[in-house]
Amino acid sequence: MYKQAVTKISRRNWFLVIFLGMAGQIAWNVNNVWFNTFMYSKITPDPRAIALLVGVSAVIATLTTLVMGTAGDRLGKRKPFIICGYLCWGLTIIVFPLSANIAITATAVAAAVTLAAVMTFFGSTAYDSNFNAWTTDISDQTNRGVLSSVINVLPLVAMVVGFGLGALIDLIGYTFFFYAIGLLVSITGLISSFLLKEISVLRKKSSAEVGGFFSHLFEVFSVETIKSNRELFLVFMALGLFATSAQVFLPYQIIYMEHFLMFSLTEAGLASAVGVLVAMFTAIPVGRLTDRGNGPVLSFLAPLLLATALWMVSFVRSIIPISIALAIGTAAYIMMLIVGIAWVKNLMPPQNRGQFEGVRMIFMVGIPMIVGPVTGSSIISRYGLPTISNGIEGFIPTPLLFQVAGTMVLLALIPLIVIRRGREKNVRQQRSA
Repeated sequence: MYKQAVTKISRRNWFLVIFLGMAGQIAWNVNNVWFNTFMYSKITPDPRAIALLVGVSAVIATLTTLVMGTAGDRLGKRKPFIICGYLCWGLTIIVFPLSANIAITATAVAAAVTLAAVMTFFGSTAYDSNFNAWTTDISDQTNRGVLSSVINVLPLVAMVVGFGLGALIDLIGYTFFFYAIGLLVSITGLISSFLLKEISVLRKKSSAEVGGFFSHLFEVFSVETIKSNRELFLVFMALGLFATSAQVFLPYQIIYMEHFLMFSLTEAGLASAVGVLVAMFTAIPVGRLTDRGNGPVLSFLAPLLLATALWMVSFVRSIIPISIALAIGTAAYIMMLIVGIAWVKNLMPPQNRGQFEGVRMIFMVGIPMIVGPVTGSSIISRYGLPTISNGIEGFIPTPLLFQVAGTMVLLALIPLIVIRRGREKNVRQQRSA
């Protein structure tokens, strides 16, 4: 059997993938976890405030990735967006804790949401649109599974670092924590400005080639484009349903452990970090299996594993079984990301990679981070335990949150079944031809 040679990625590019990717994922971990706990602990325990913060950030991230990804495609450049984005990204993280100094709760919530939105704009400009498109530019079908596994290990490492820093927050507070993370992200952008090189195959596109900016931007949503990329959009749907179910519980996971299970932030961070560490060992094998053509099979396994893990979380109460359940869930989550993102990158039209990163964001961030947290907030507000924090009424998440999410994730199997049946139909047609 002929075995296709694997294209090598240069050492410089591997370093930048890890260096930029690690700093970016630590920043996103701060946004996705500690911004939420900061809002709950320092501003208001009302879960609707967290849903608002997450939802607005998701909309900004999606729109930014779509627009800035298209801009990168048209200009034939990724570097300016990446470097400037990282520098400003760090600065906005440093400013975020100032929102808690506002005495009026509604104004403080508005300030926190606004600062998180600005942070998201720069983060999505740098990471979601142009860094992700750049990683596609430097790879091909022979190495994207392994590259995807490395890229998707980085969020796990960032989660370990971020959850581990829960102990640091217990010691020094949120403000200095945000200062340190923001400085790290900005310094990463500064150092990378000397190392990152533009890909030679990229070139500036004129309006005569691709039309005006907005016509080019919205062309990706045309019926013709969707029909000609049917499998790609079905994979997007599967990833979107999977991510939506995850966002039902993720913004409230630490809050659940701290306030329902009565863990300290150190214990909550440790339980999450141990689960992530165990799950990390699955990433590279999953990437290799994906490069060997086993991705579709793994994509069916991931929702089943996550559903099992979430139901386990809802029934256990101590740190060791919680860590085991989170390890299974995180492994399932990373499995779906590795398989799905490699699958998507292989199906993306080469001339529109930055633009399709924006479409990916709609399905993996925009819709999930609006629908998921709102669903979670509704469950908490209706079925949660009443509480008062800083004189403000709110609700504590209960196990039902994880049970609903564990059931919802099974919906991700539907588009995968459609893809499988479509492929089987094509095989039958080819045999009968």
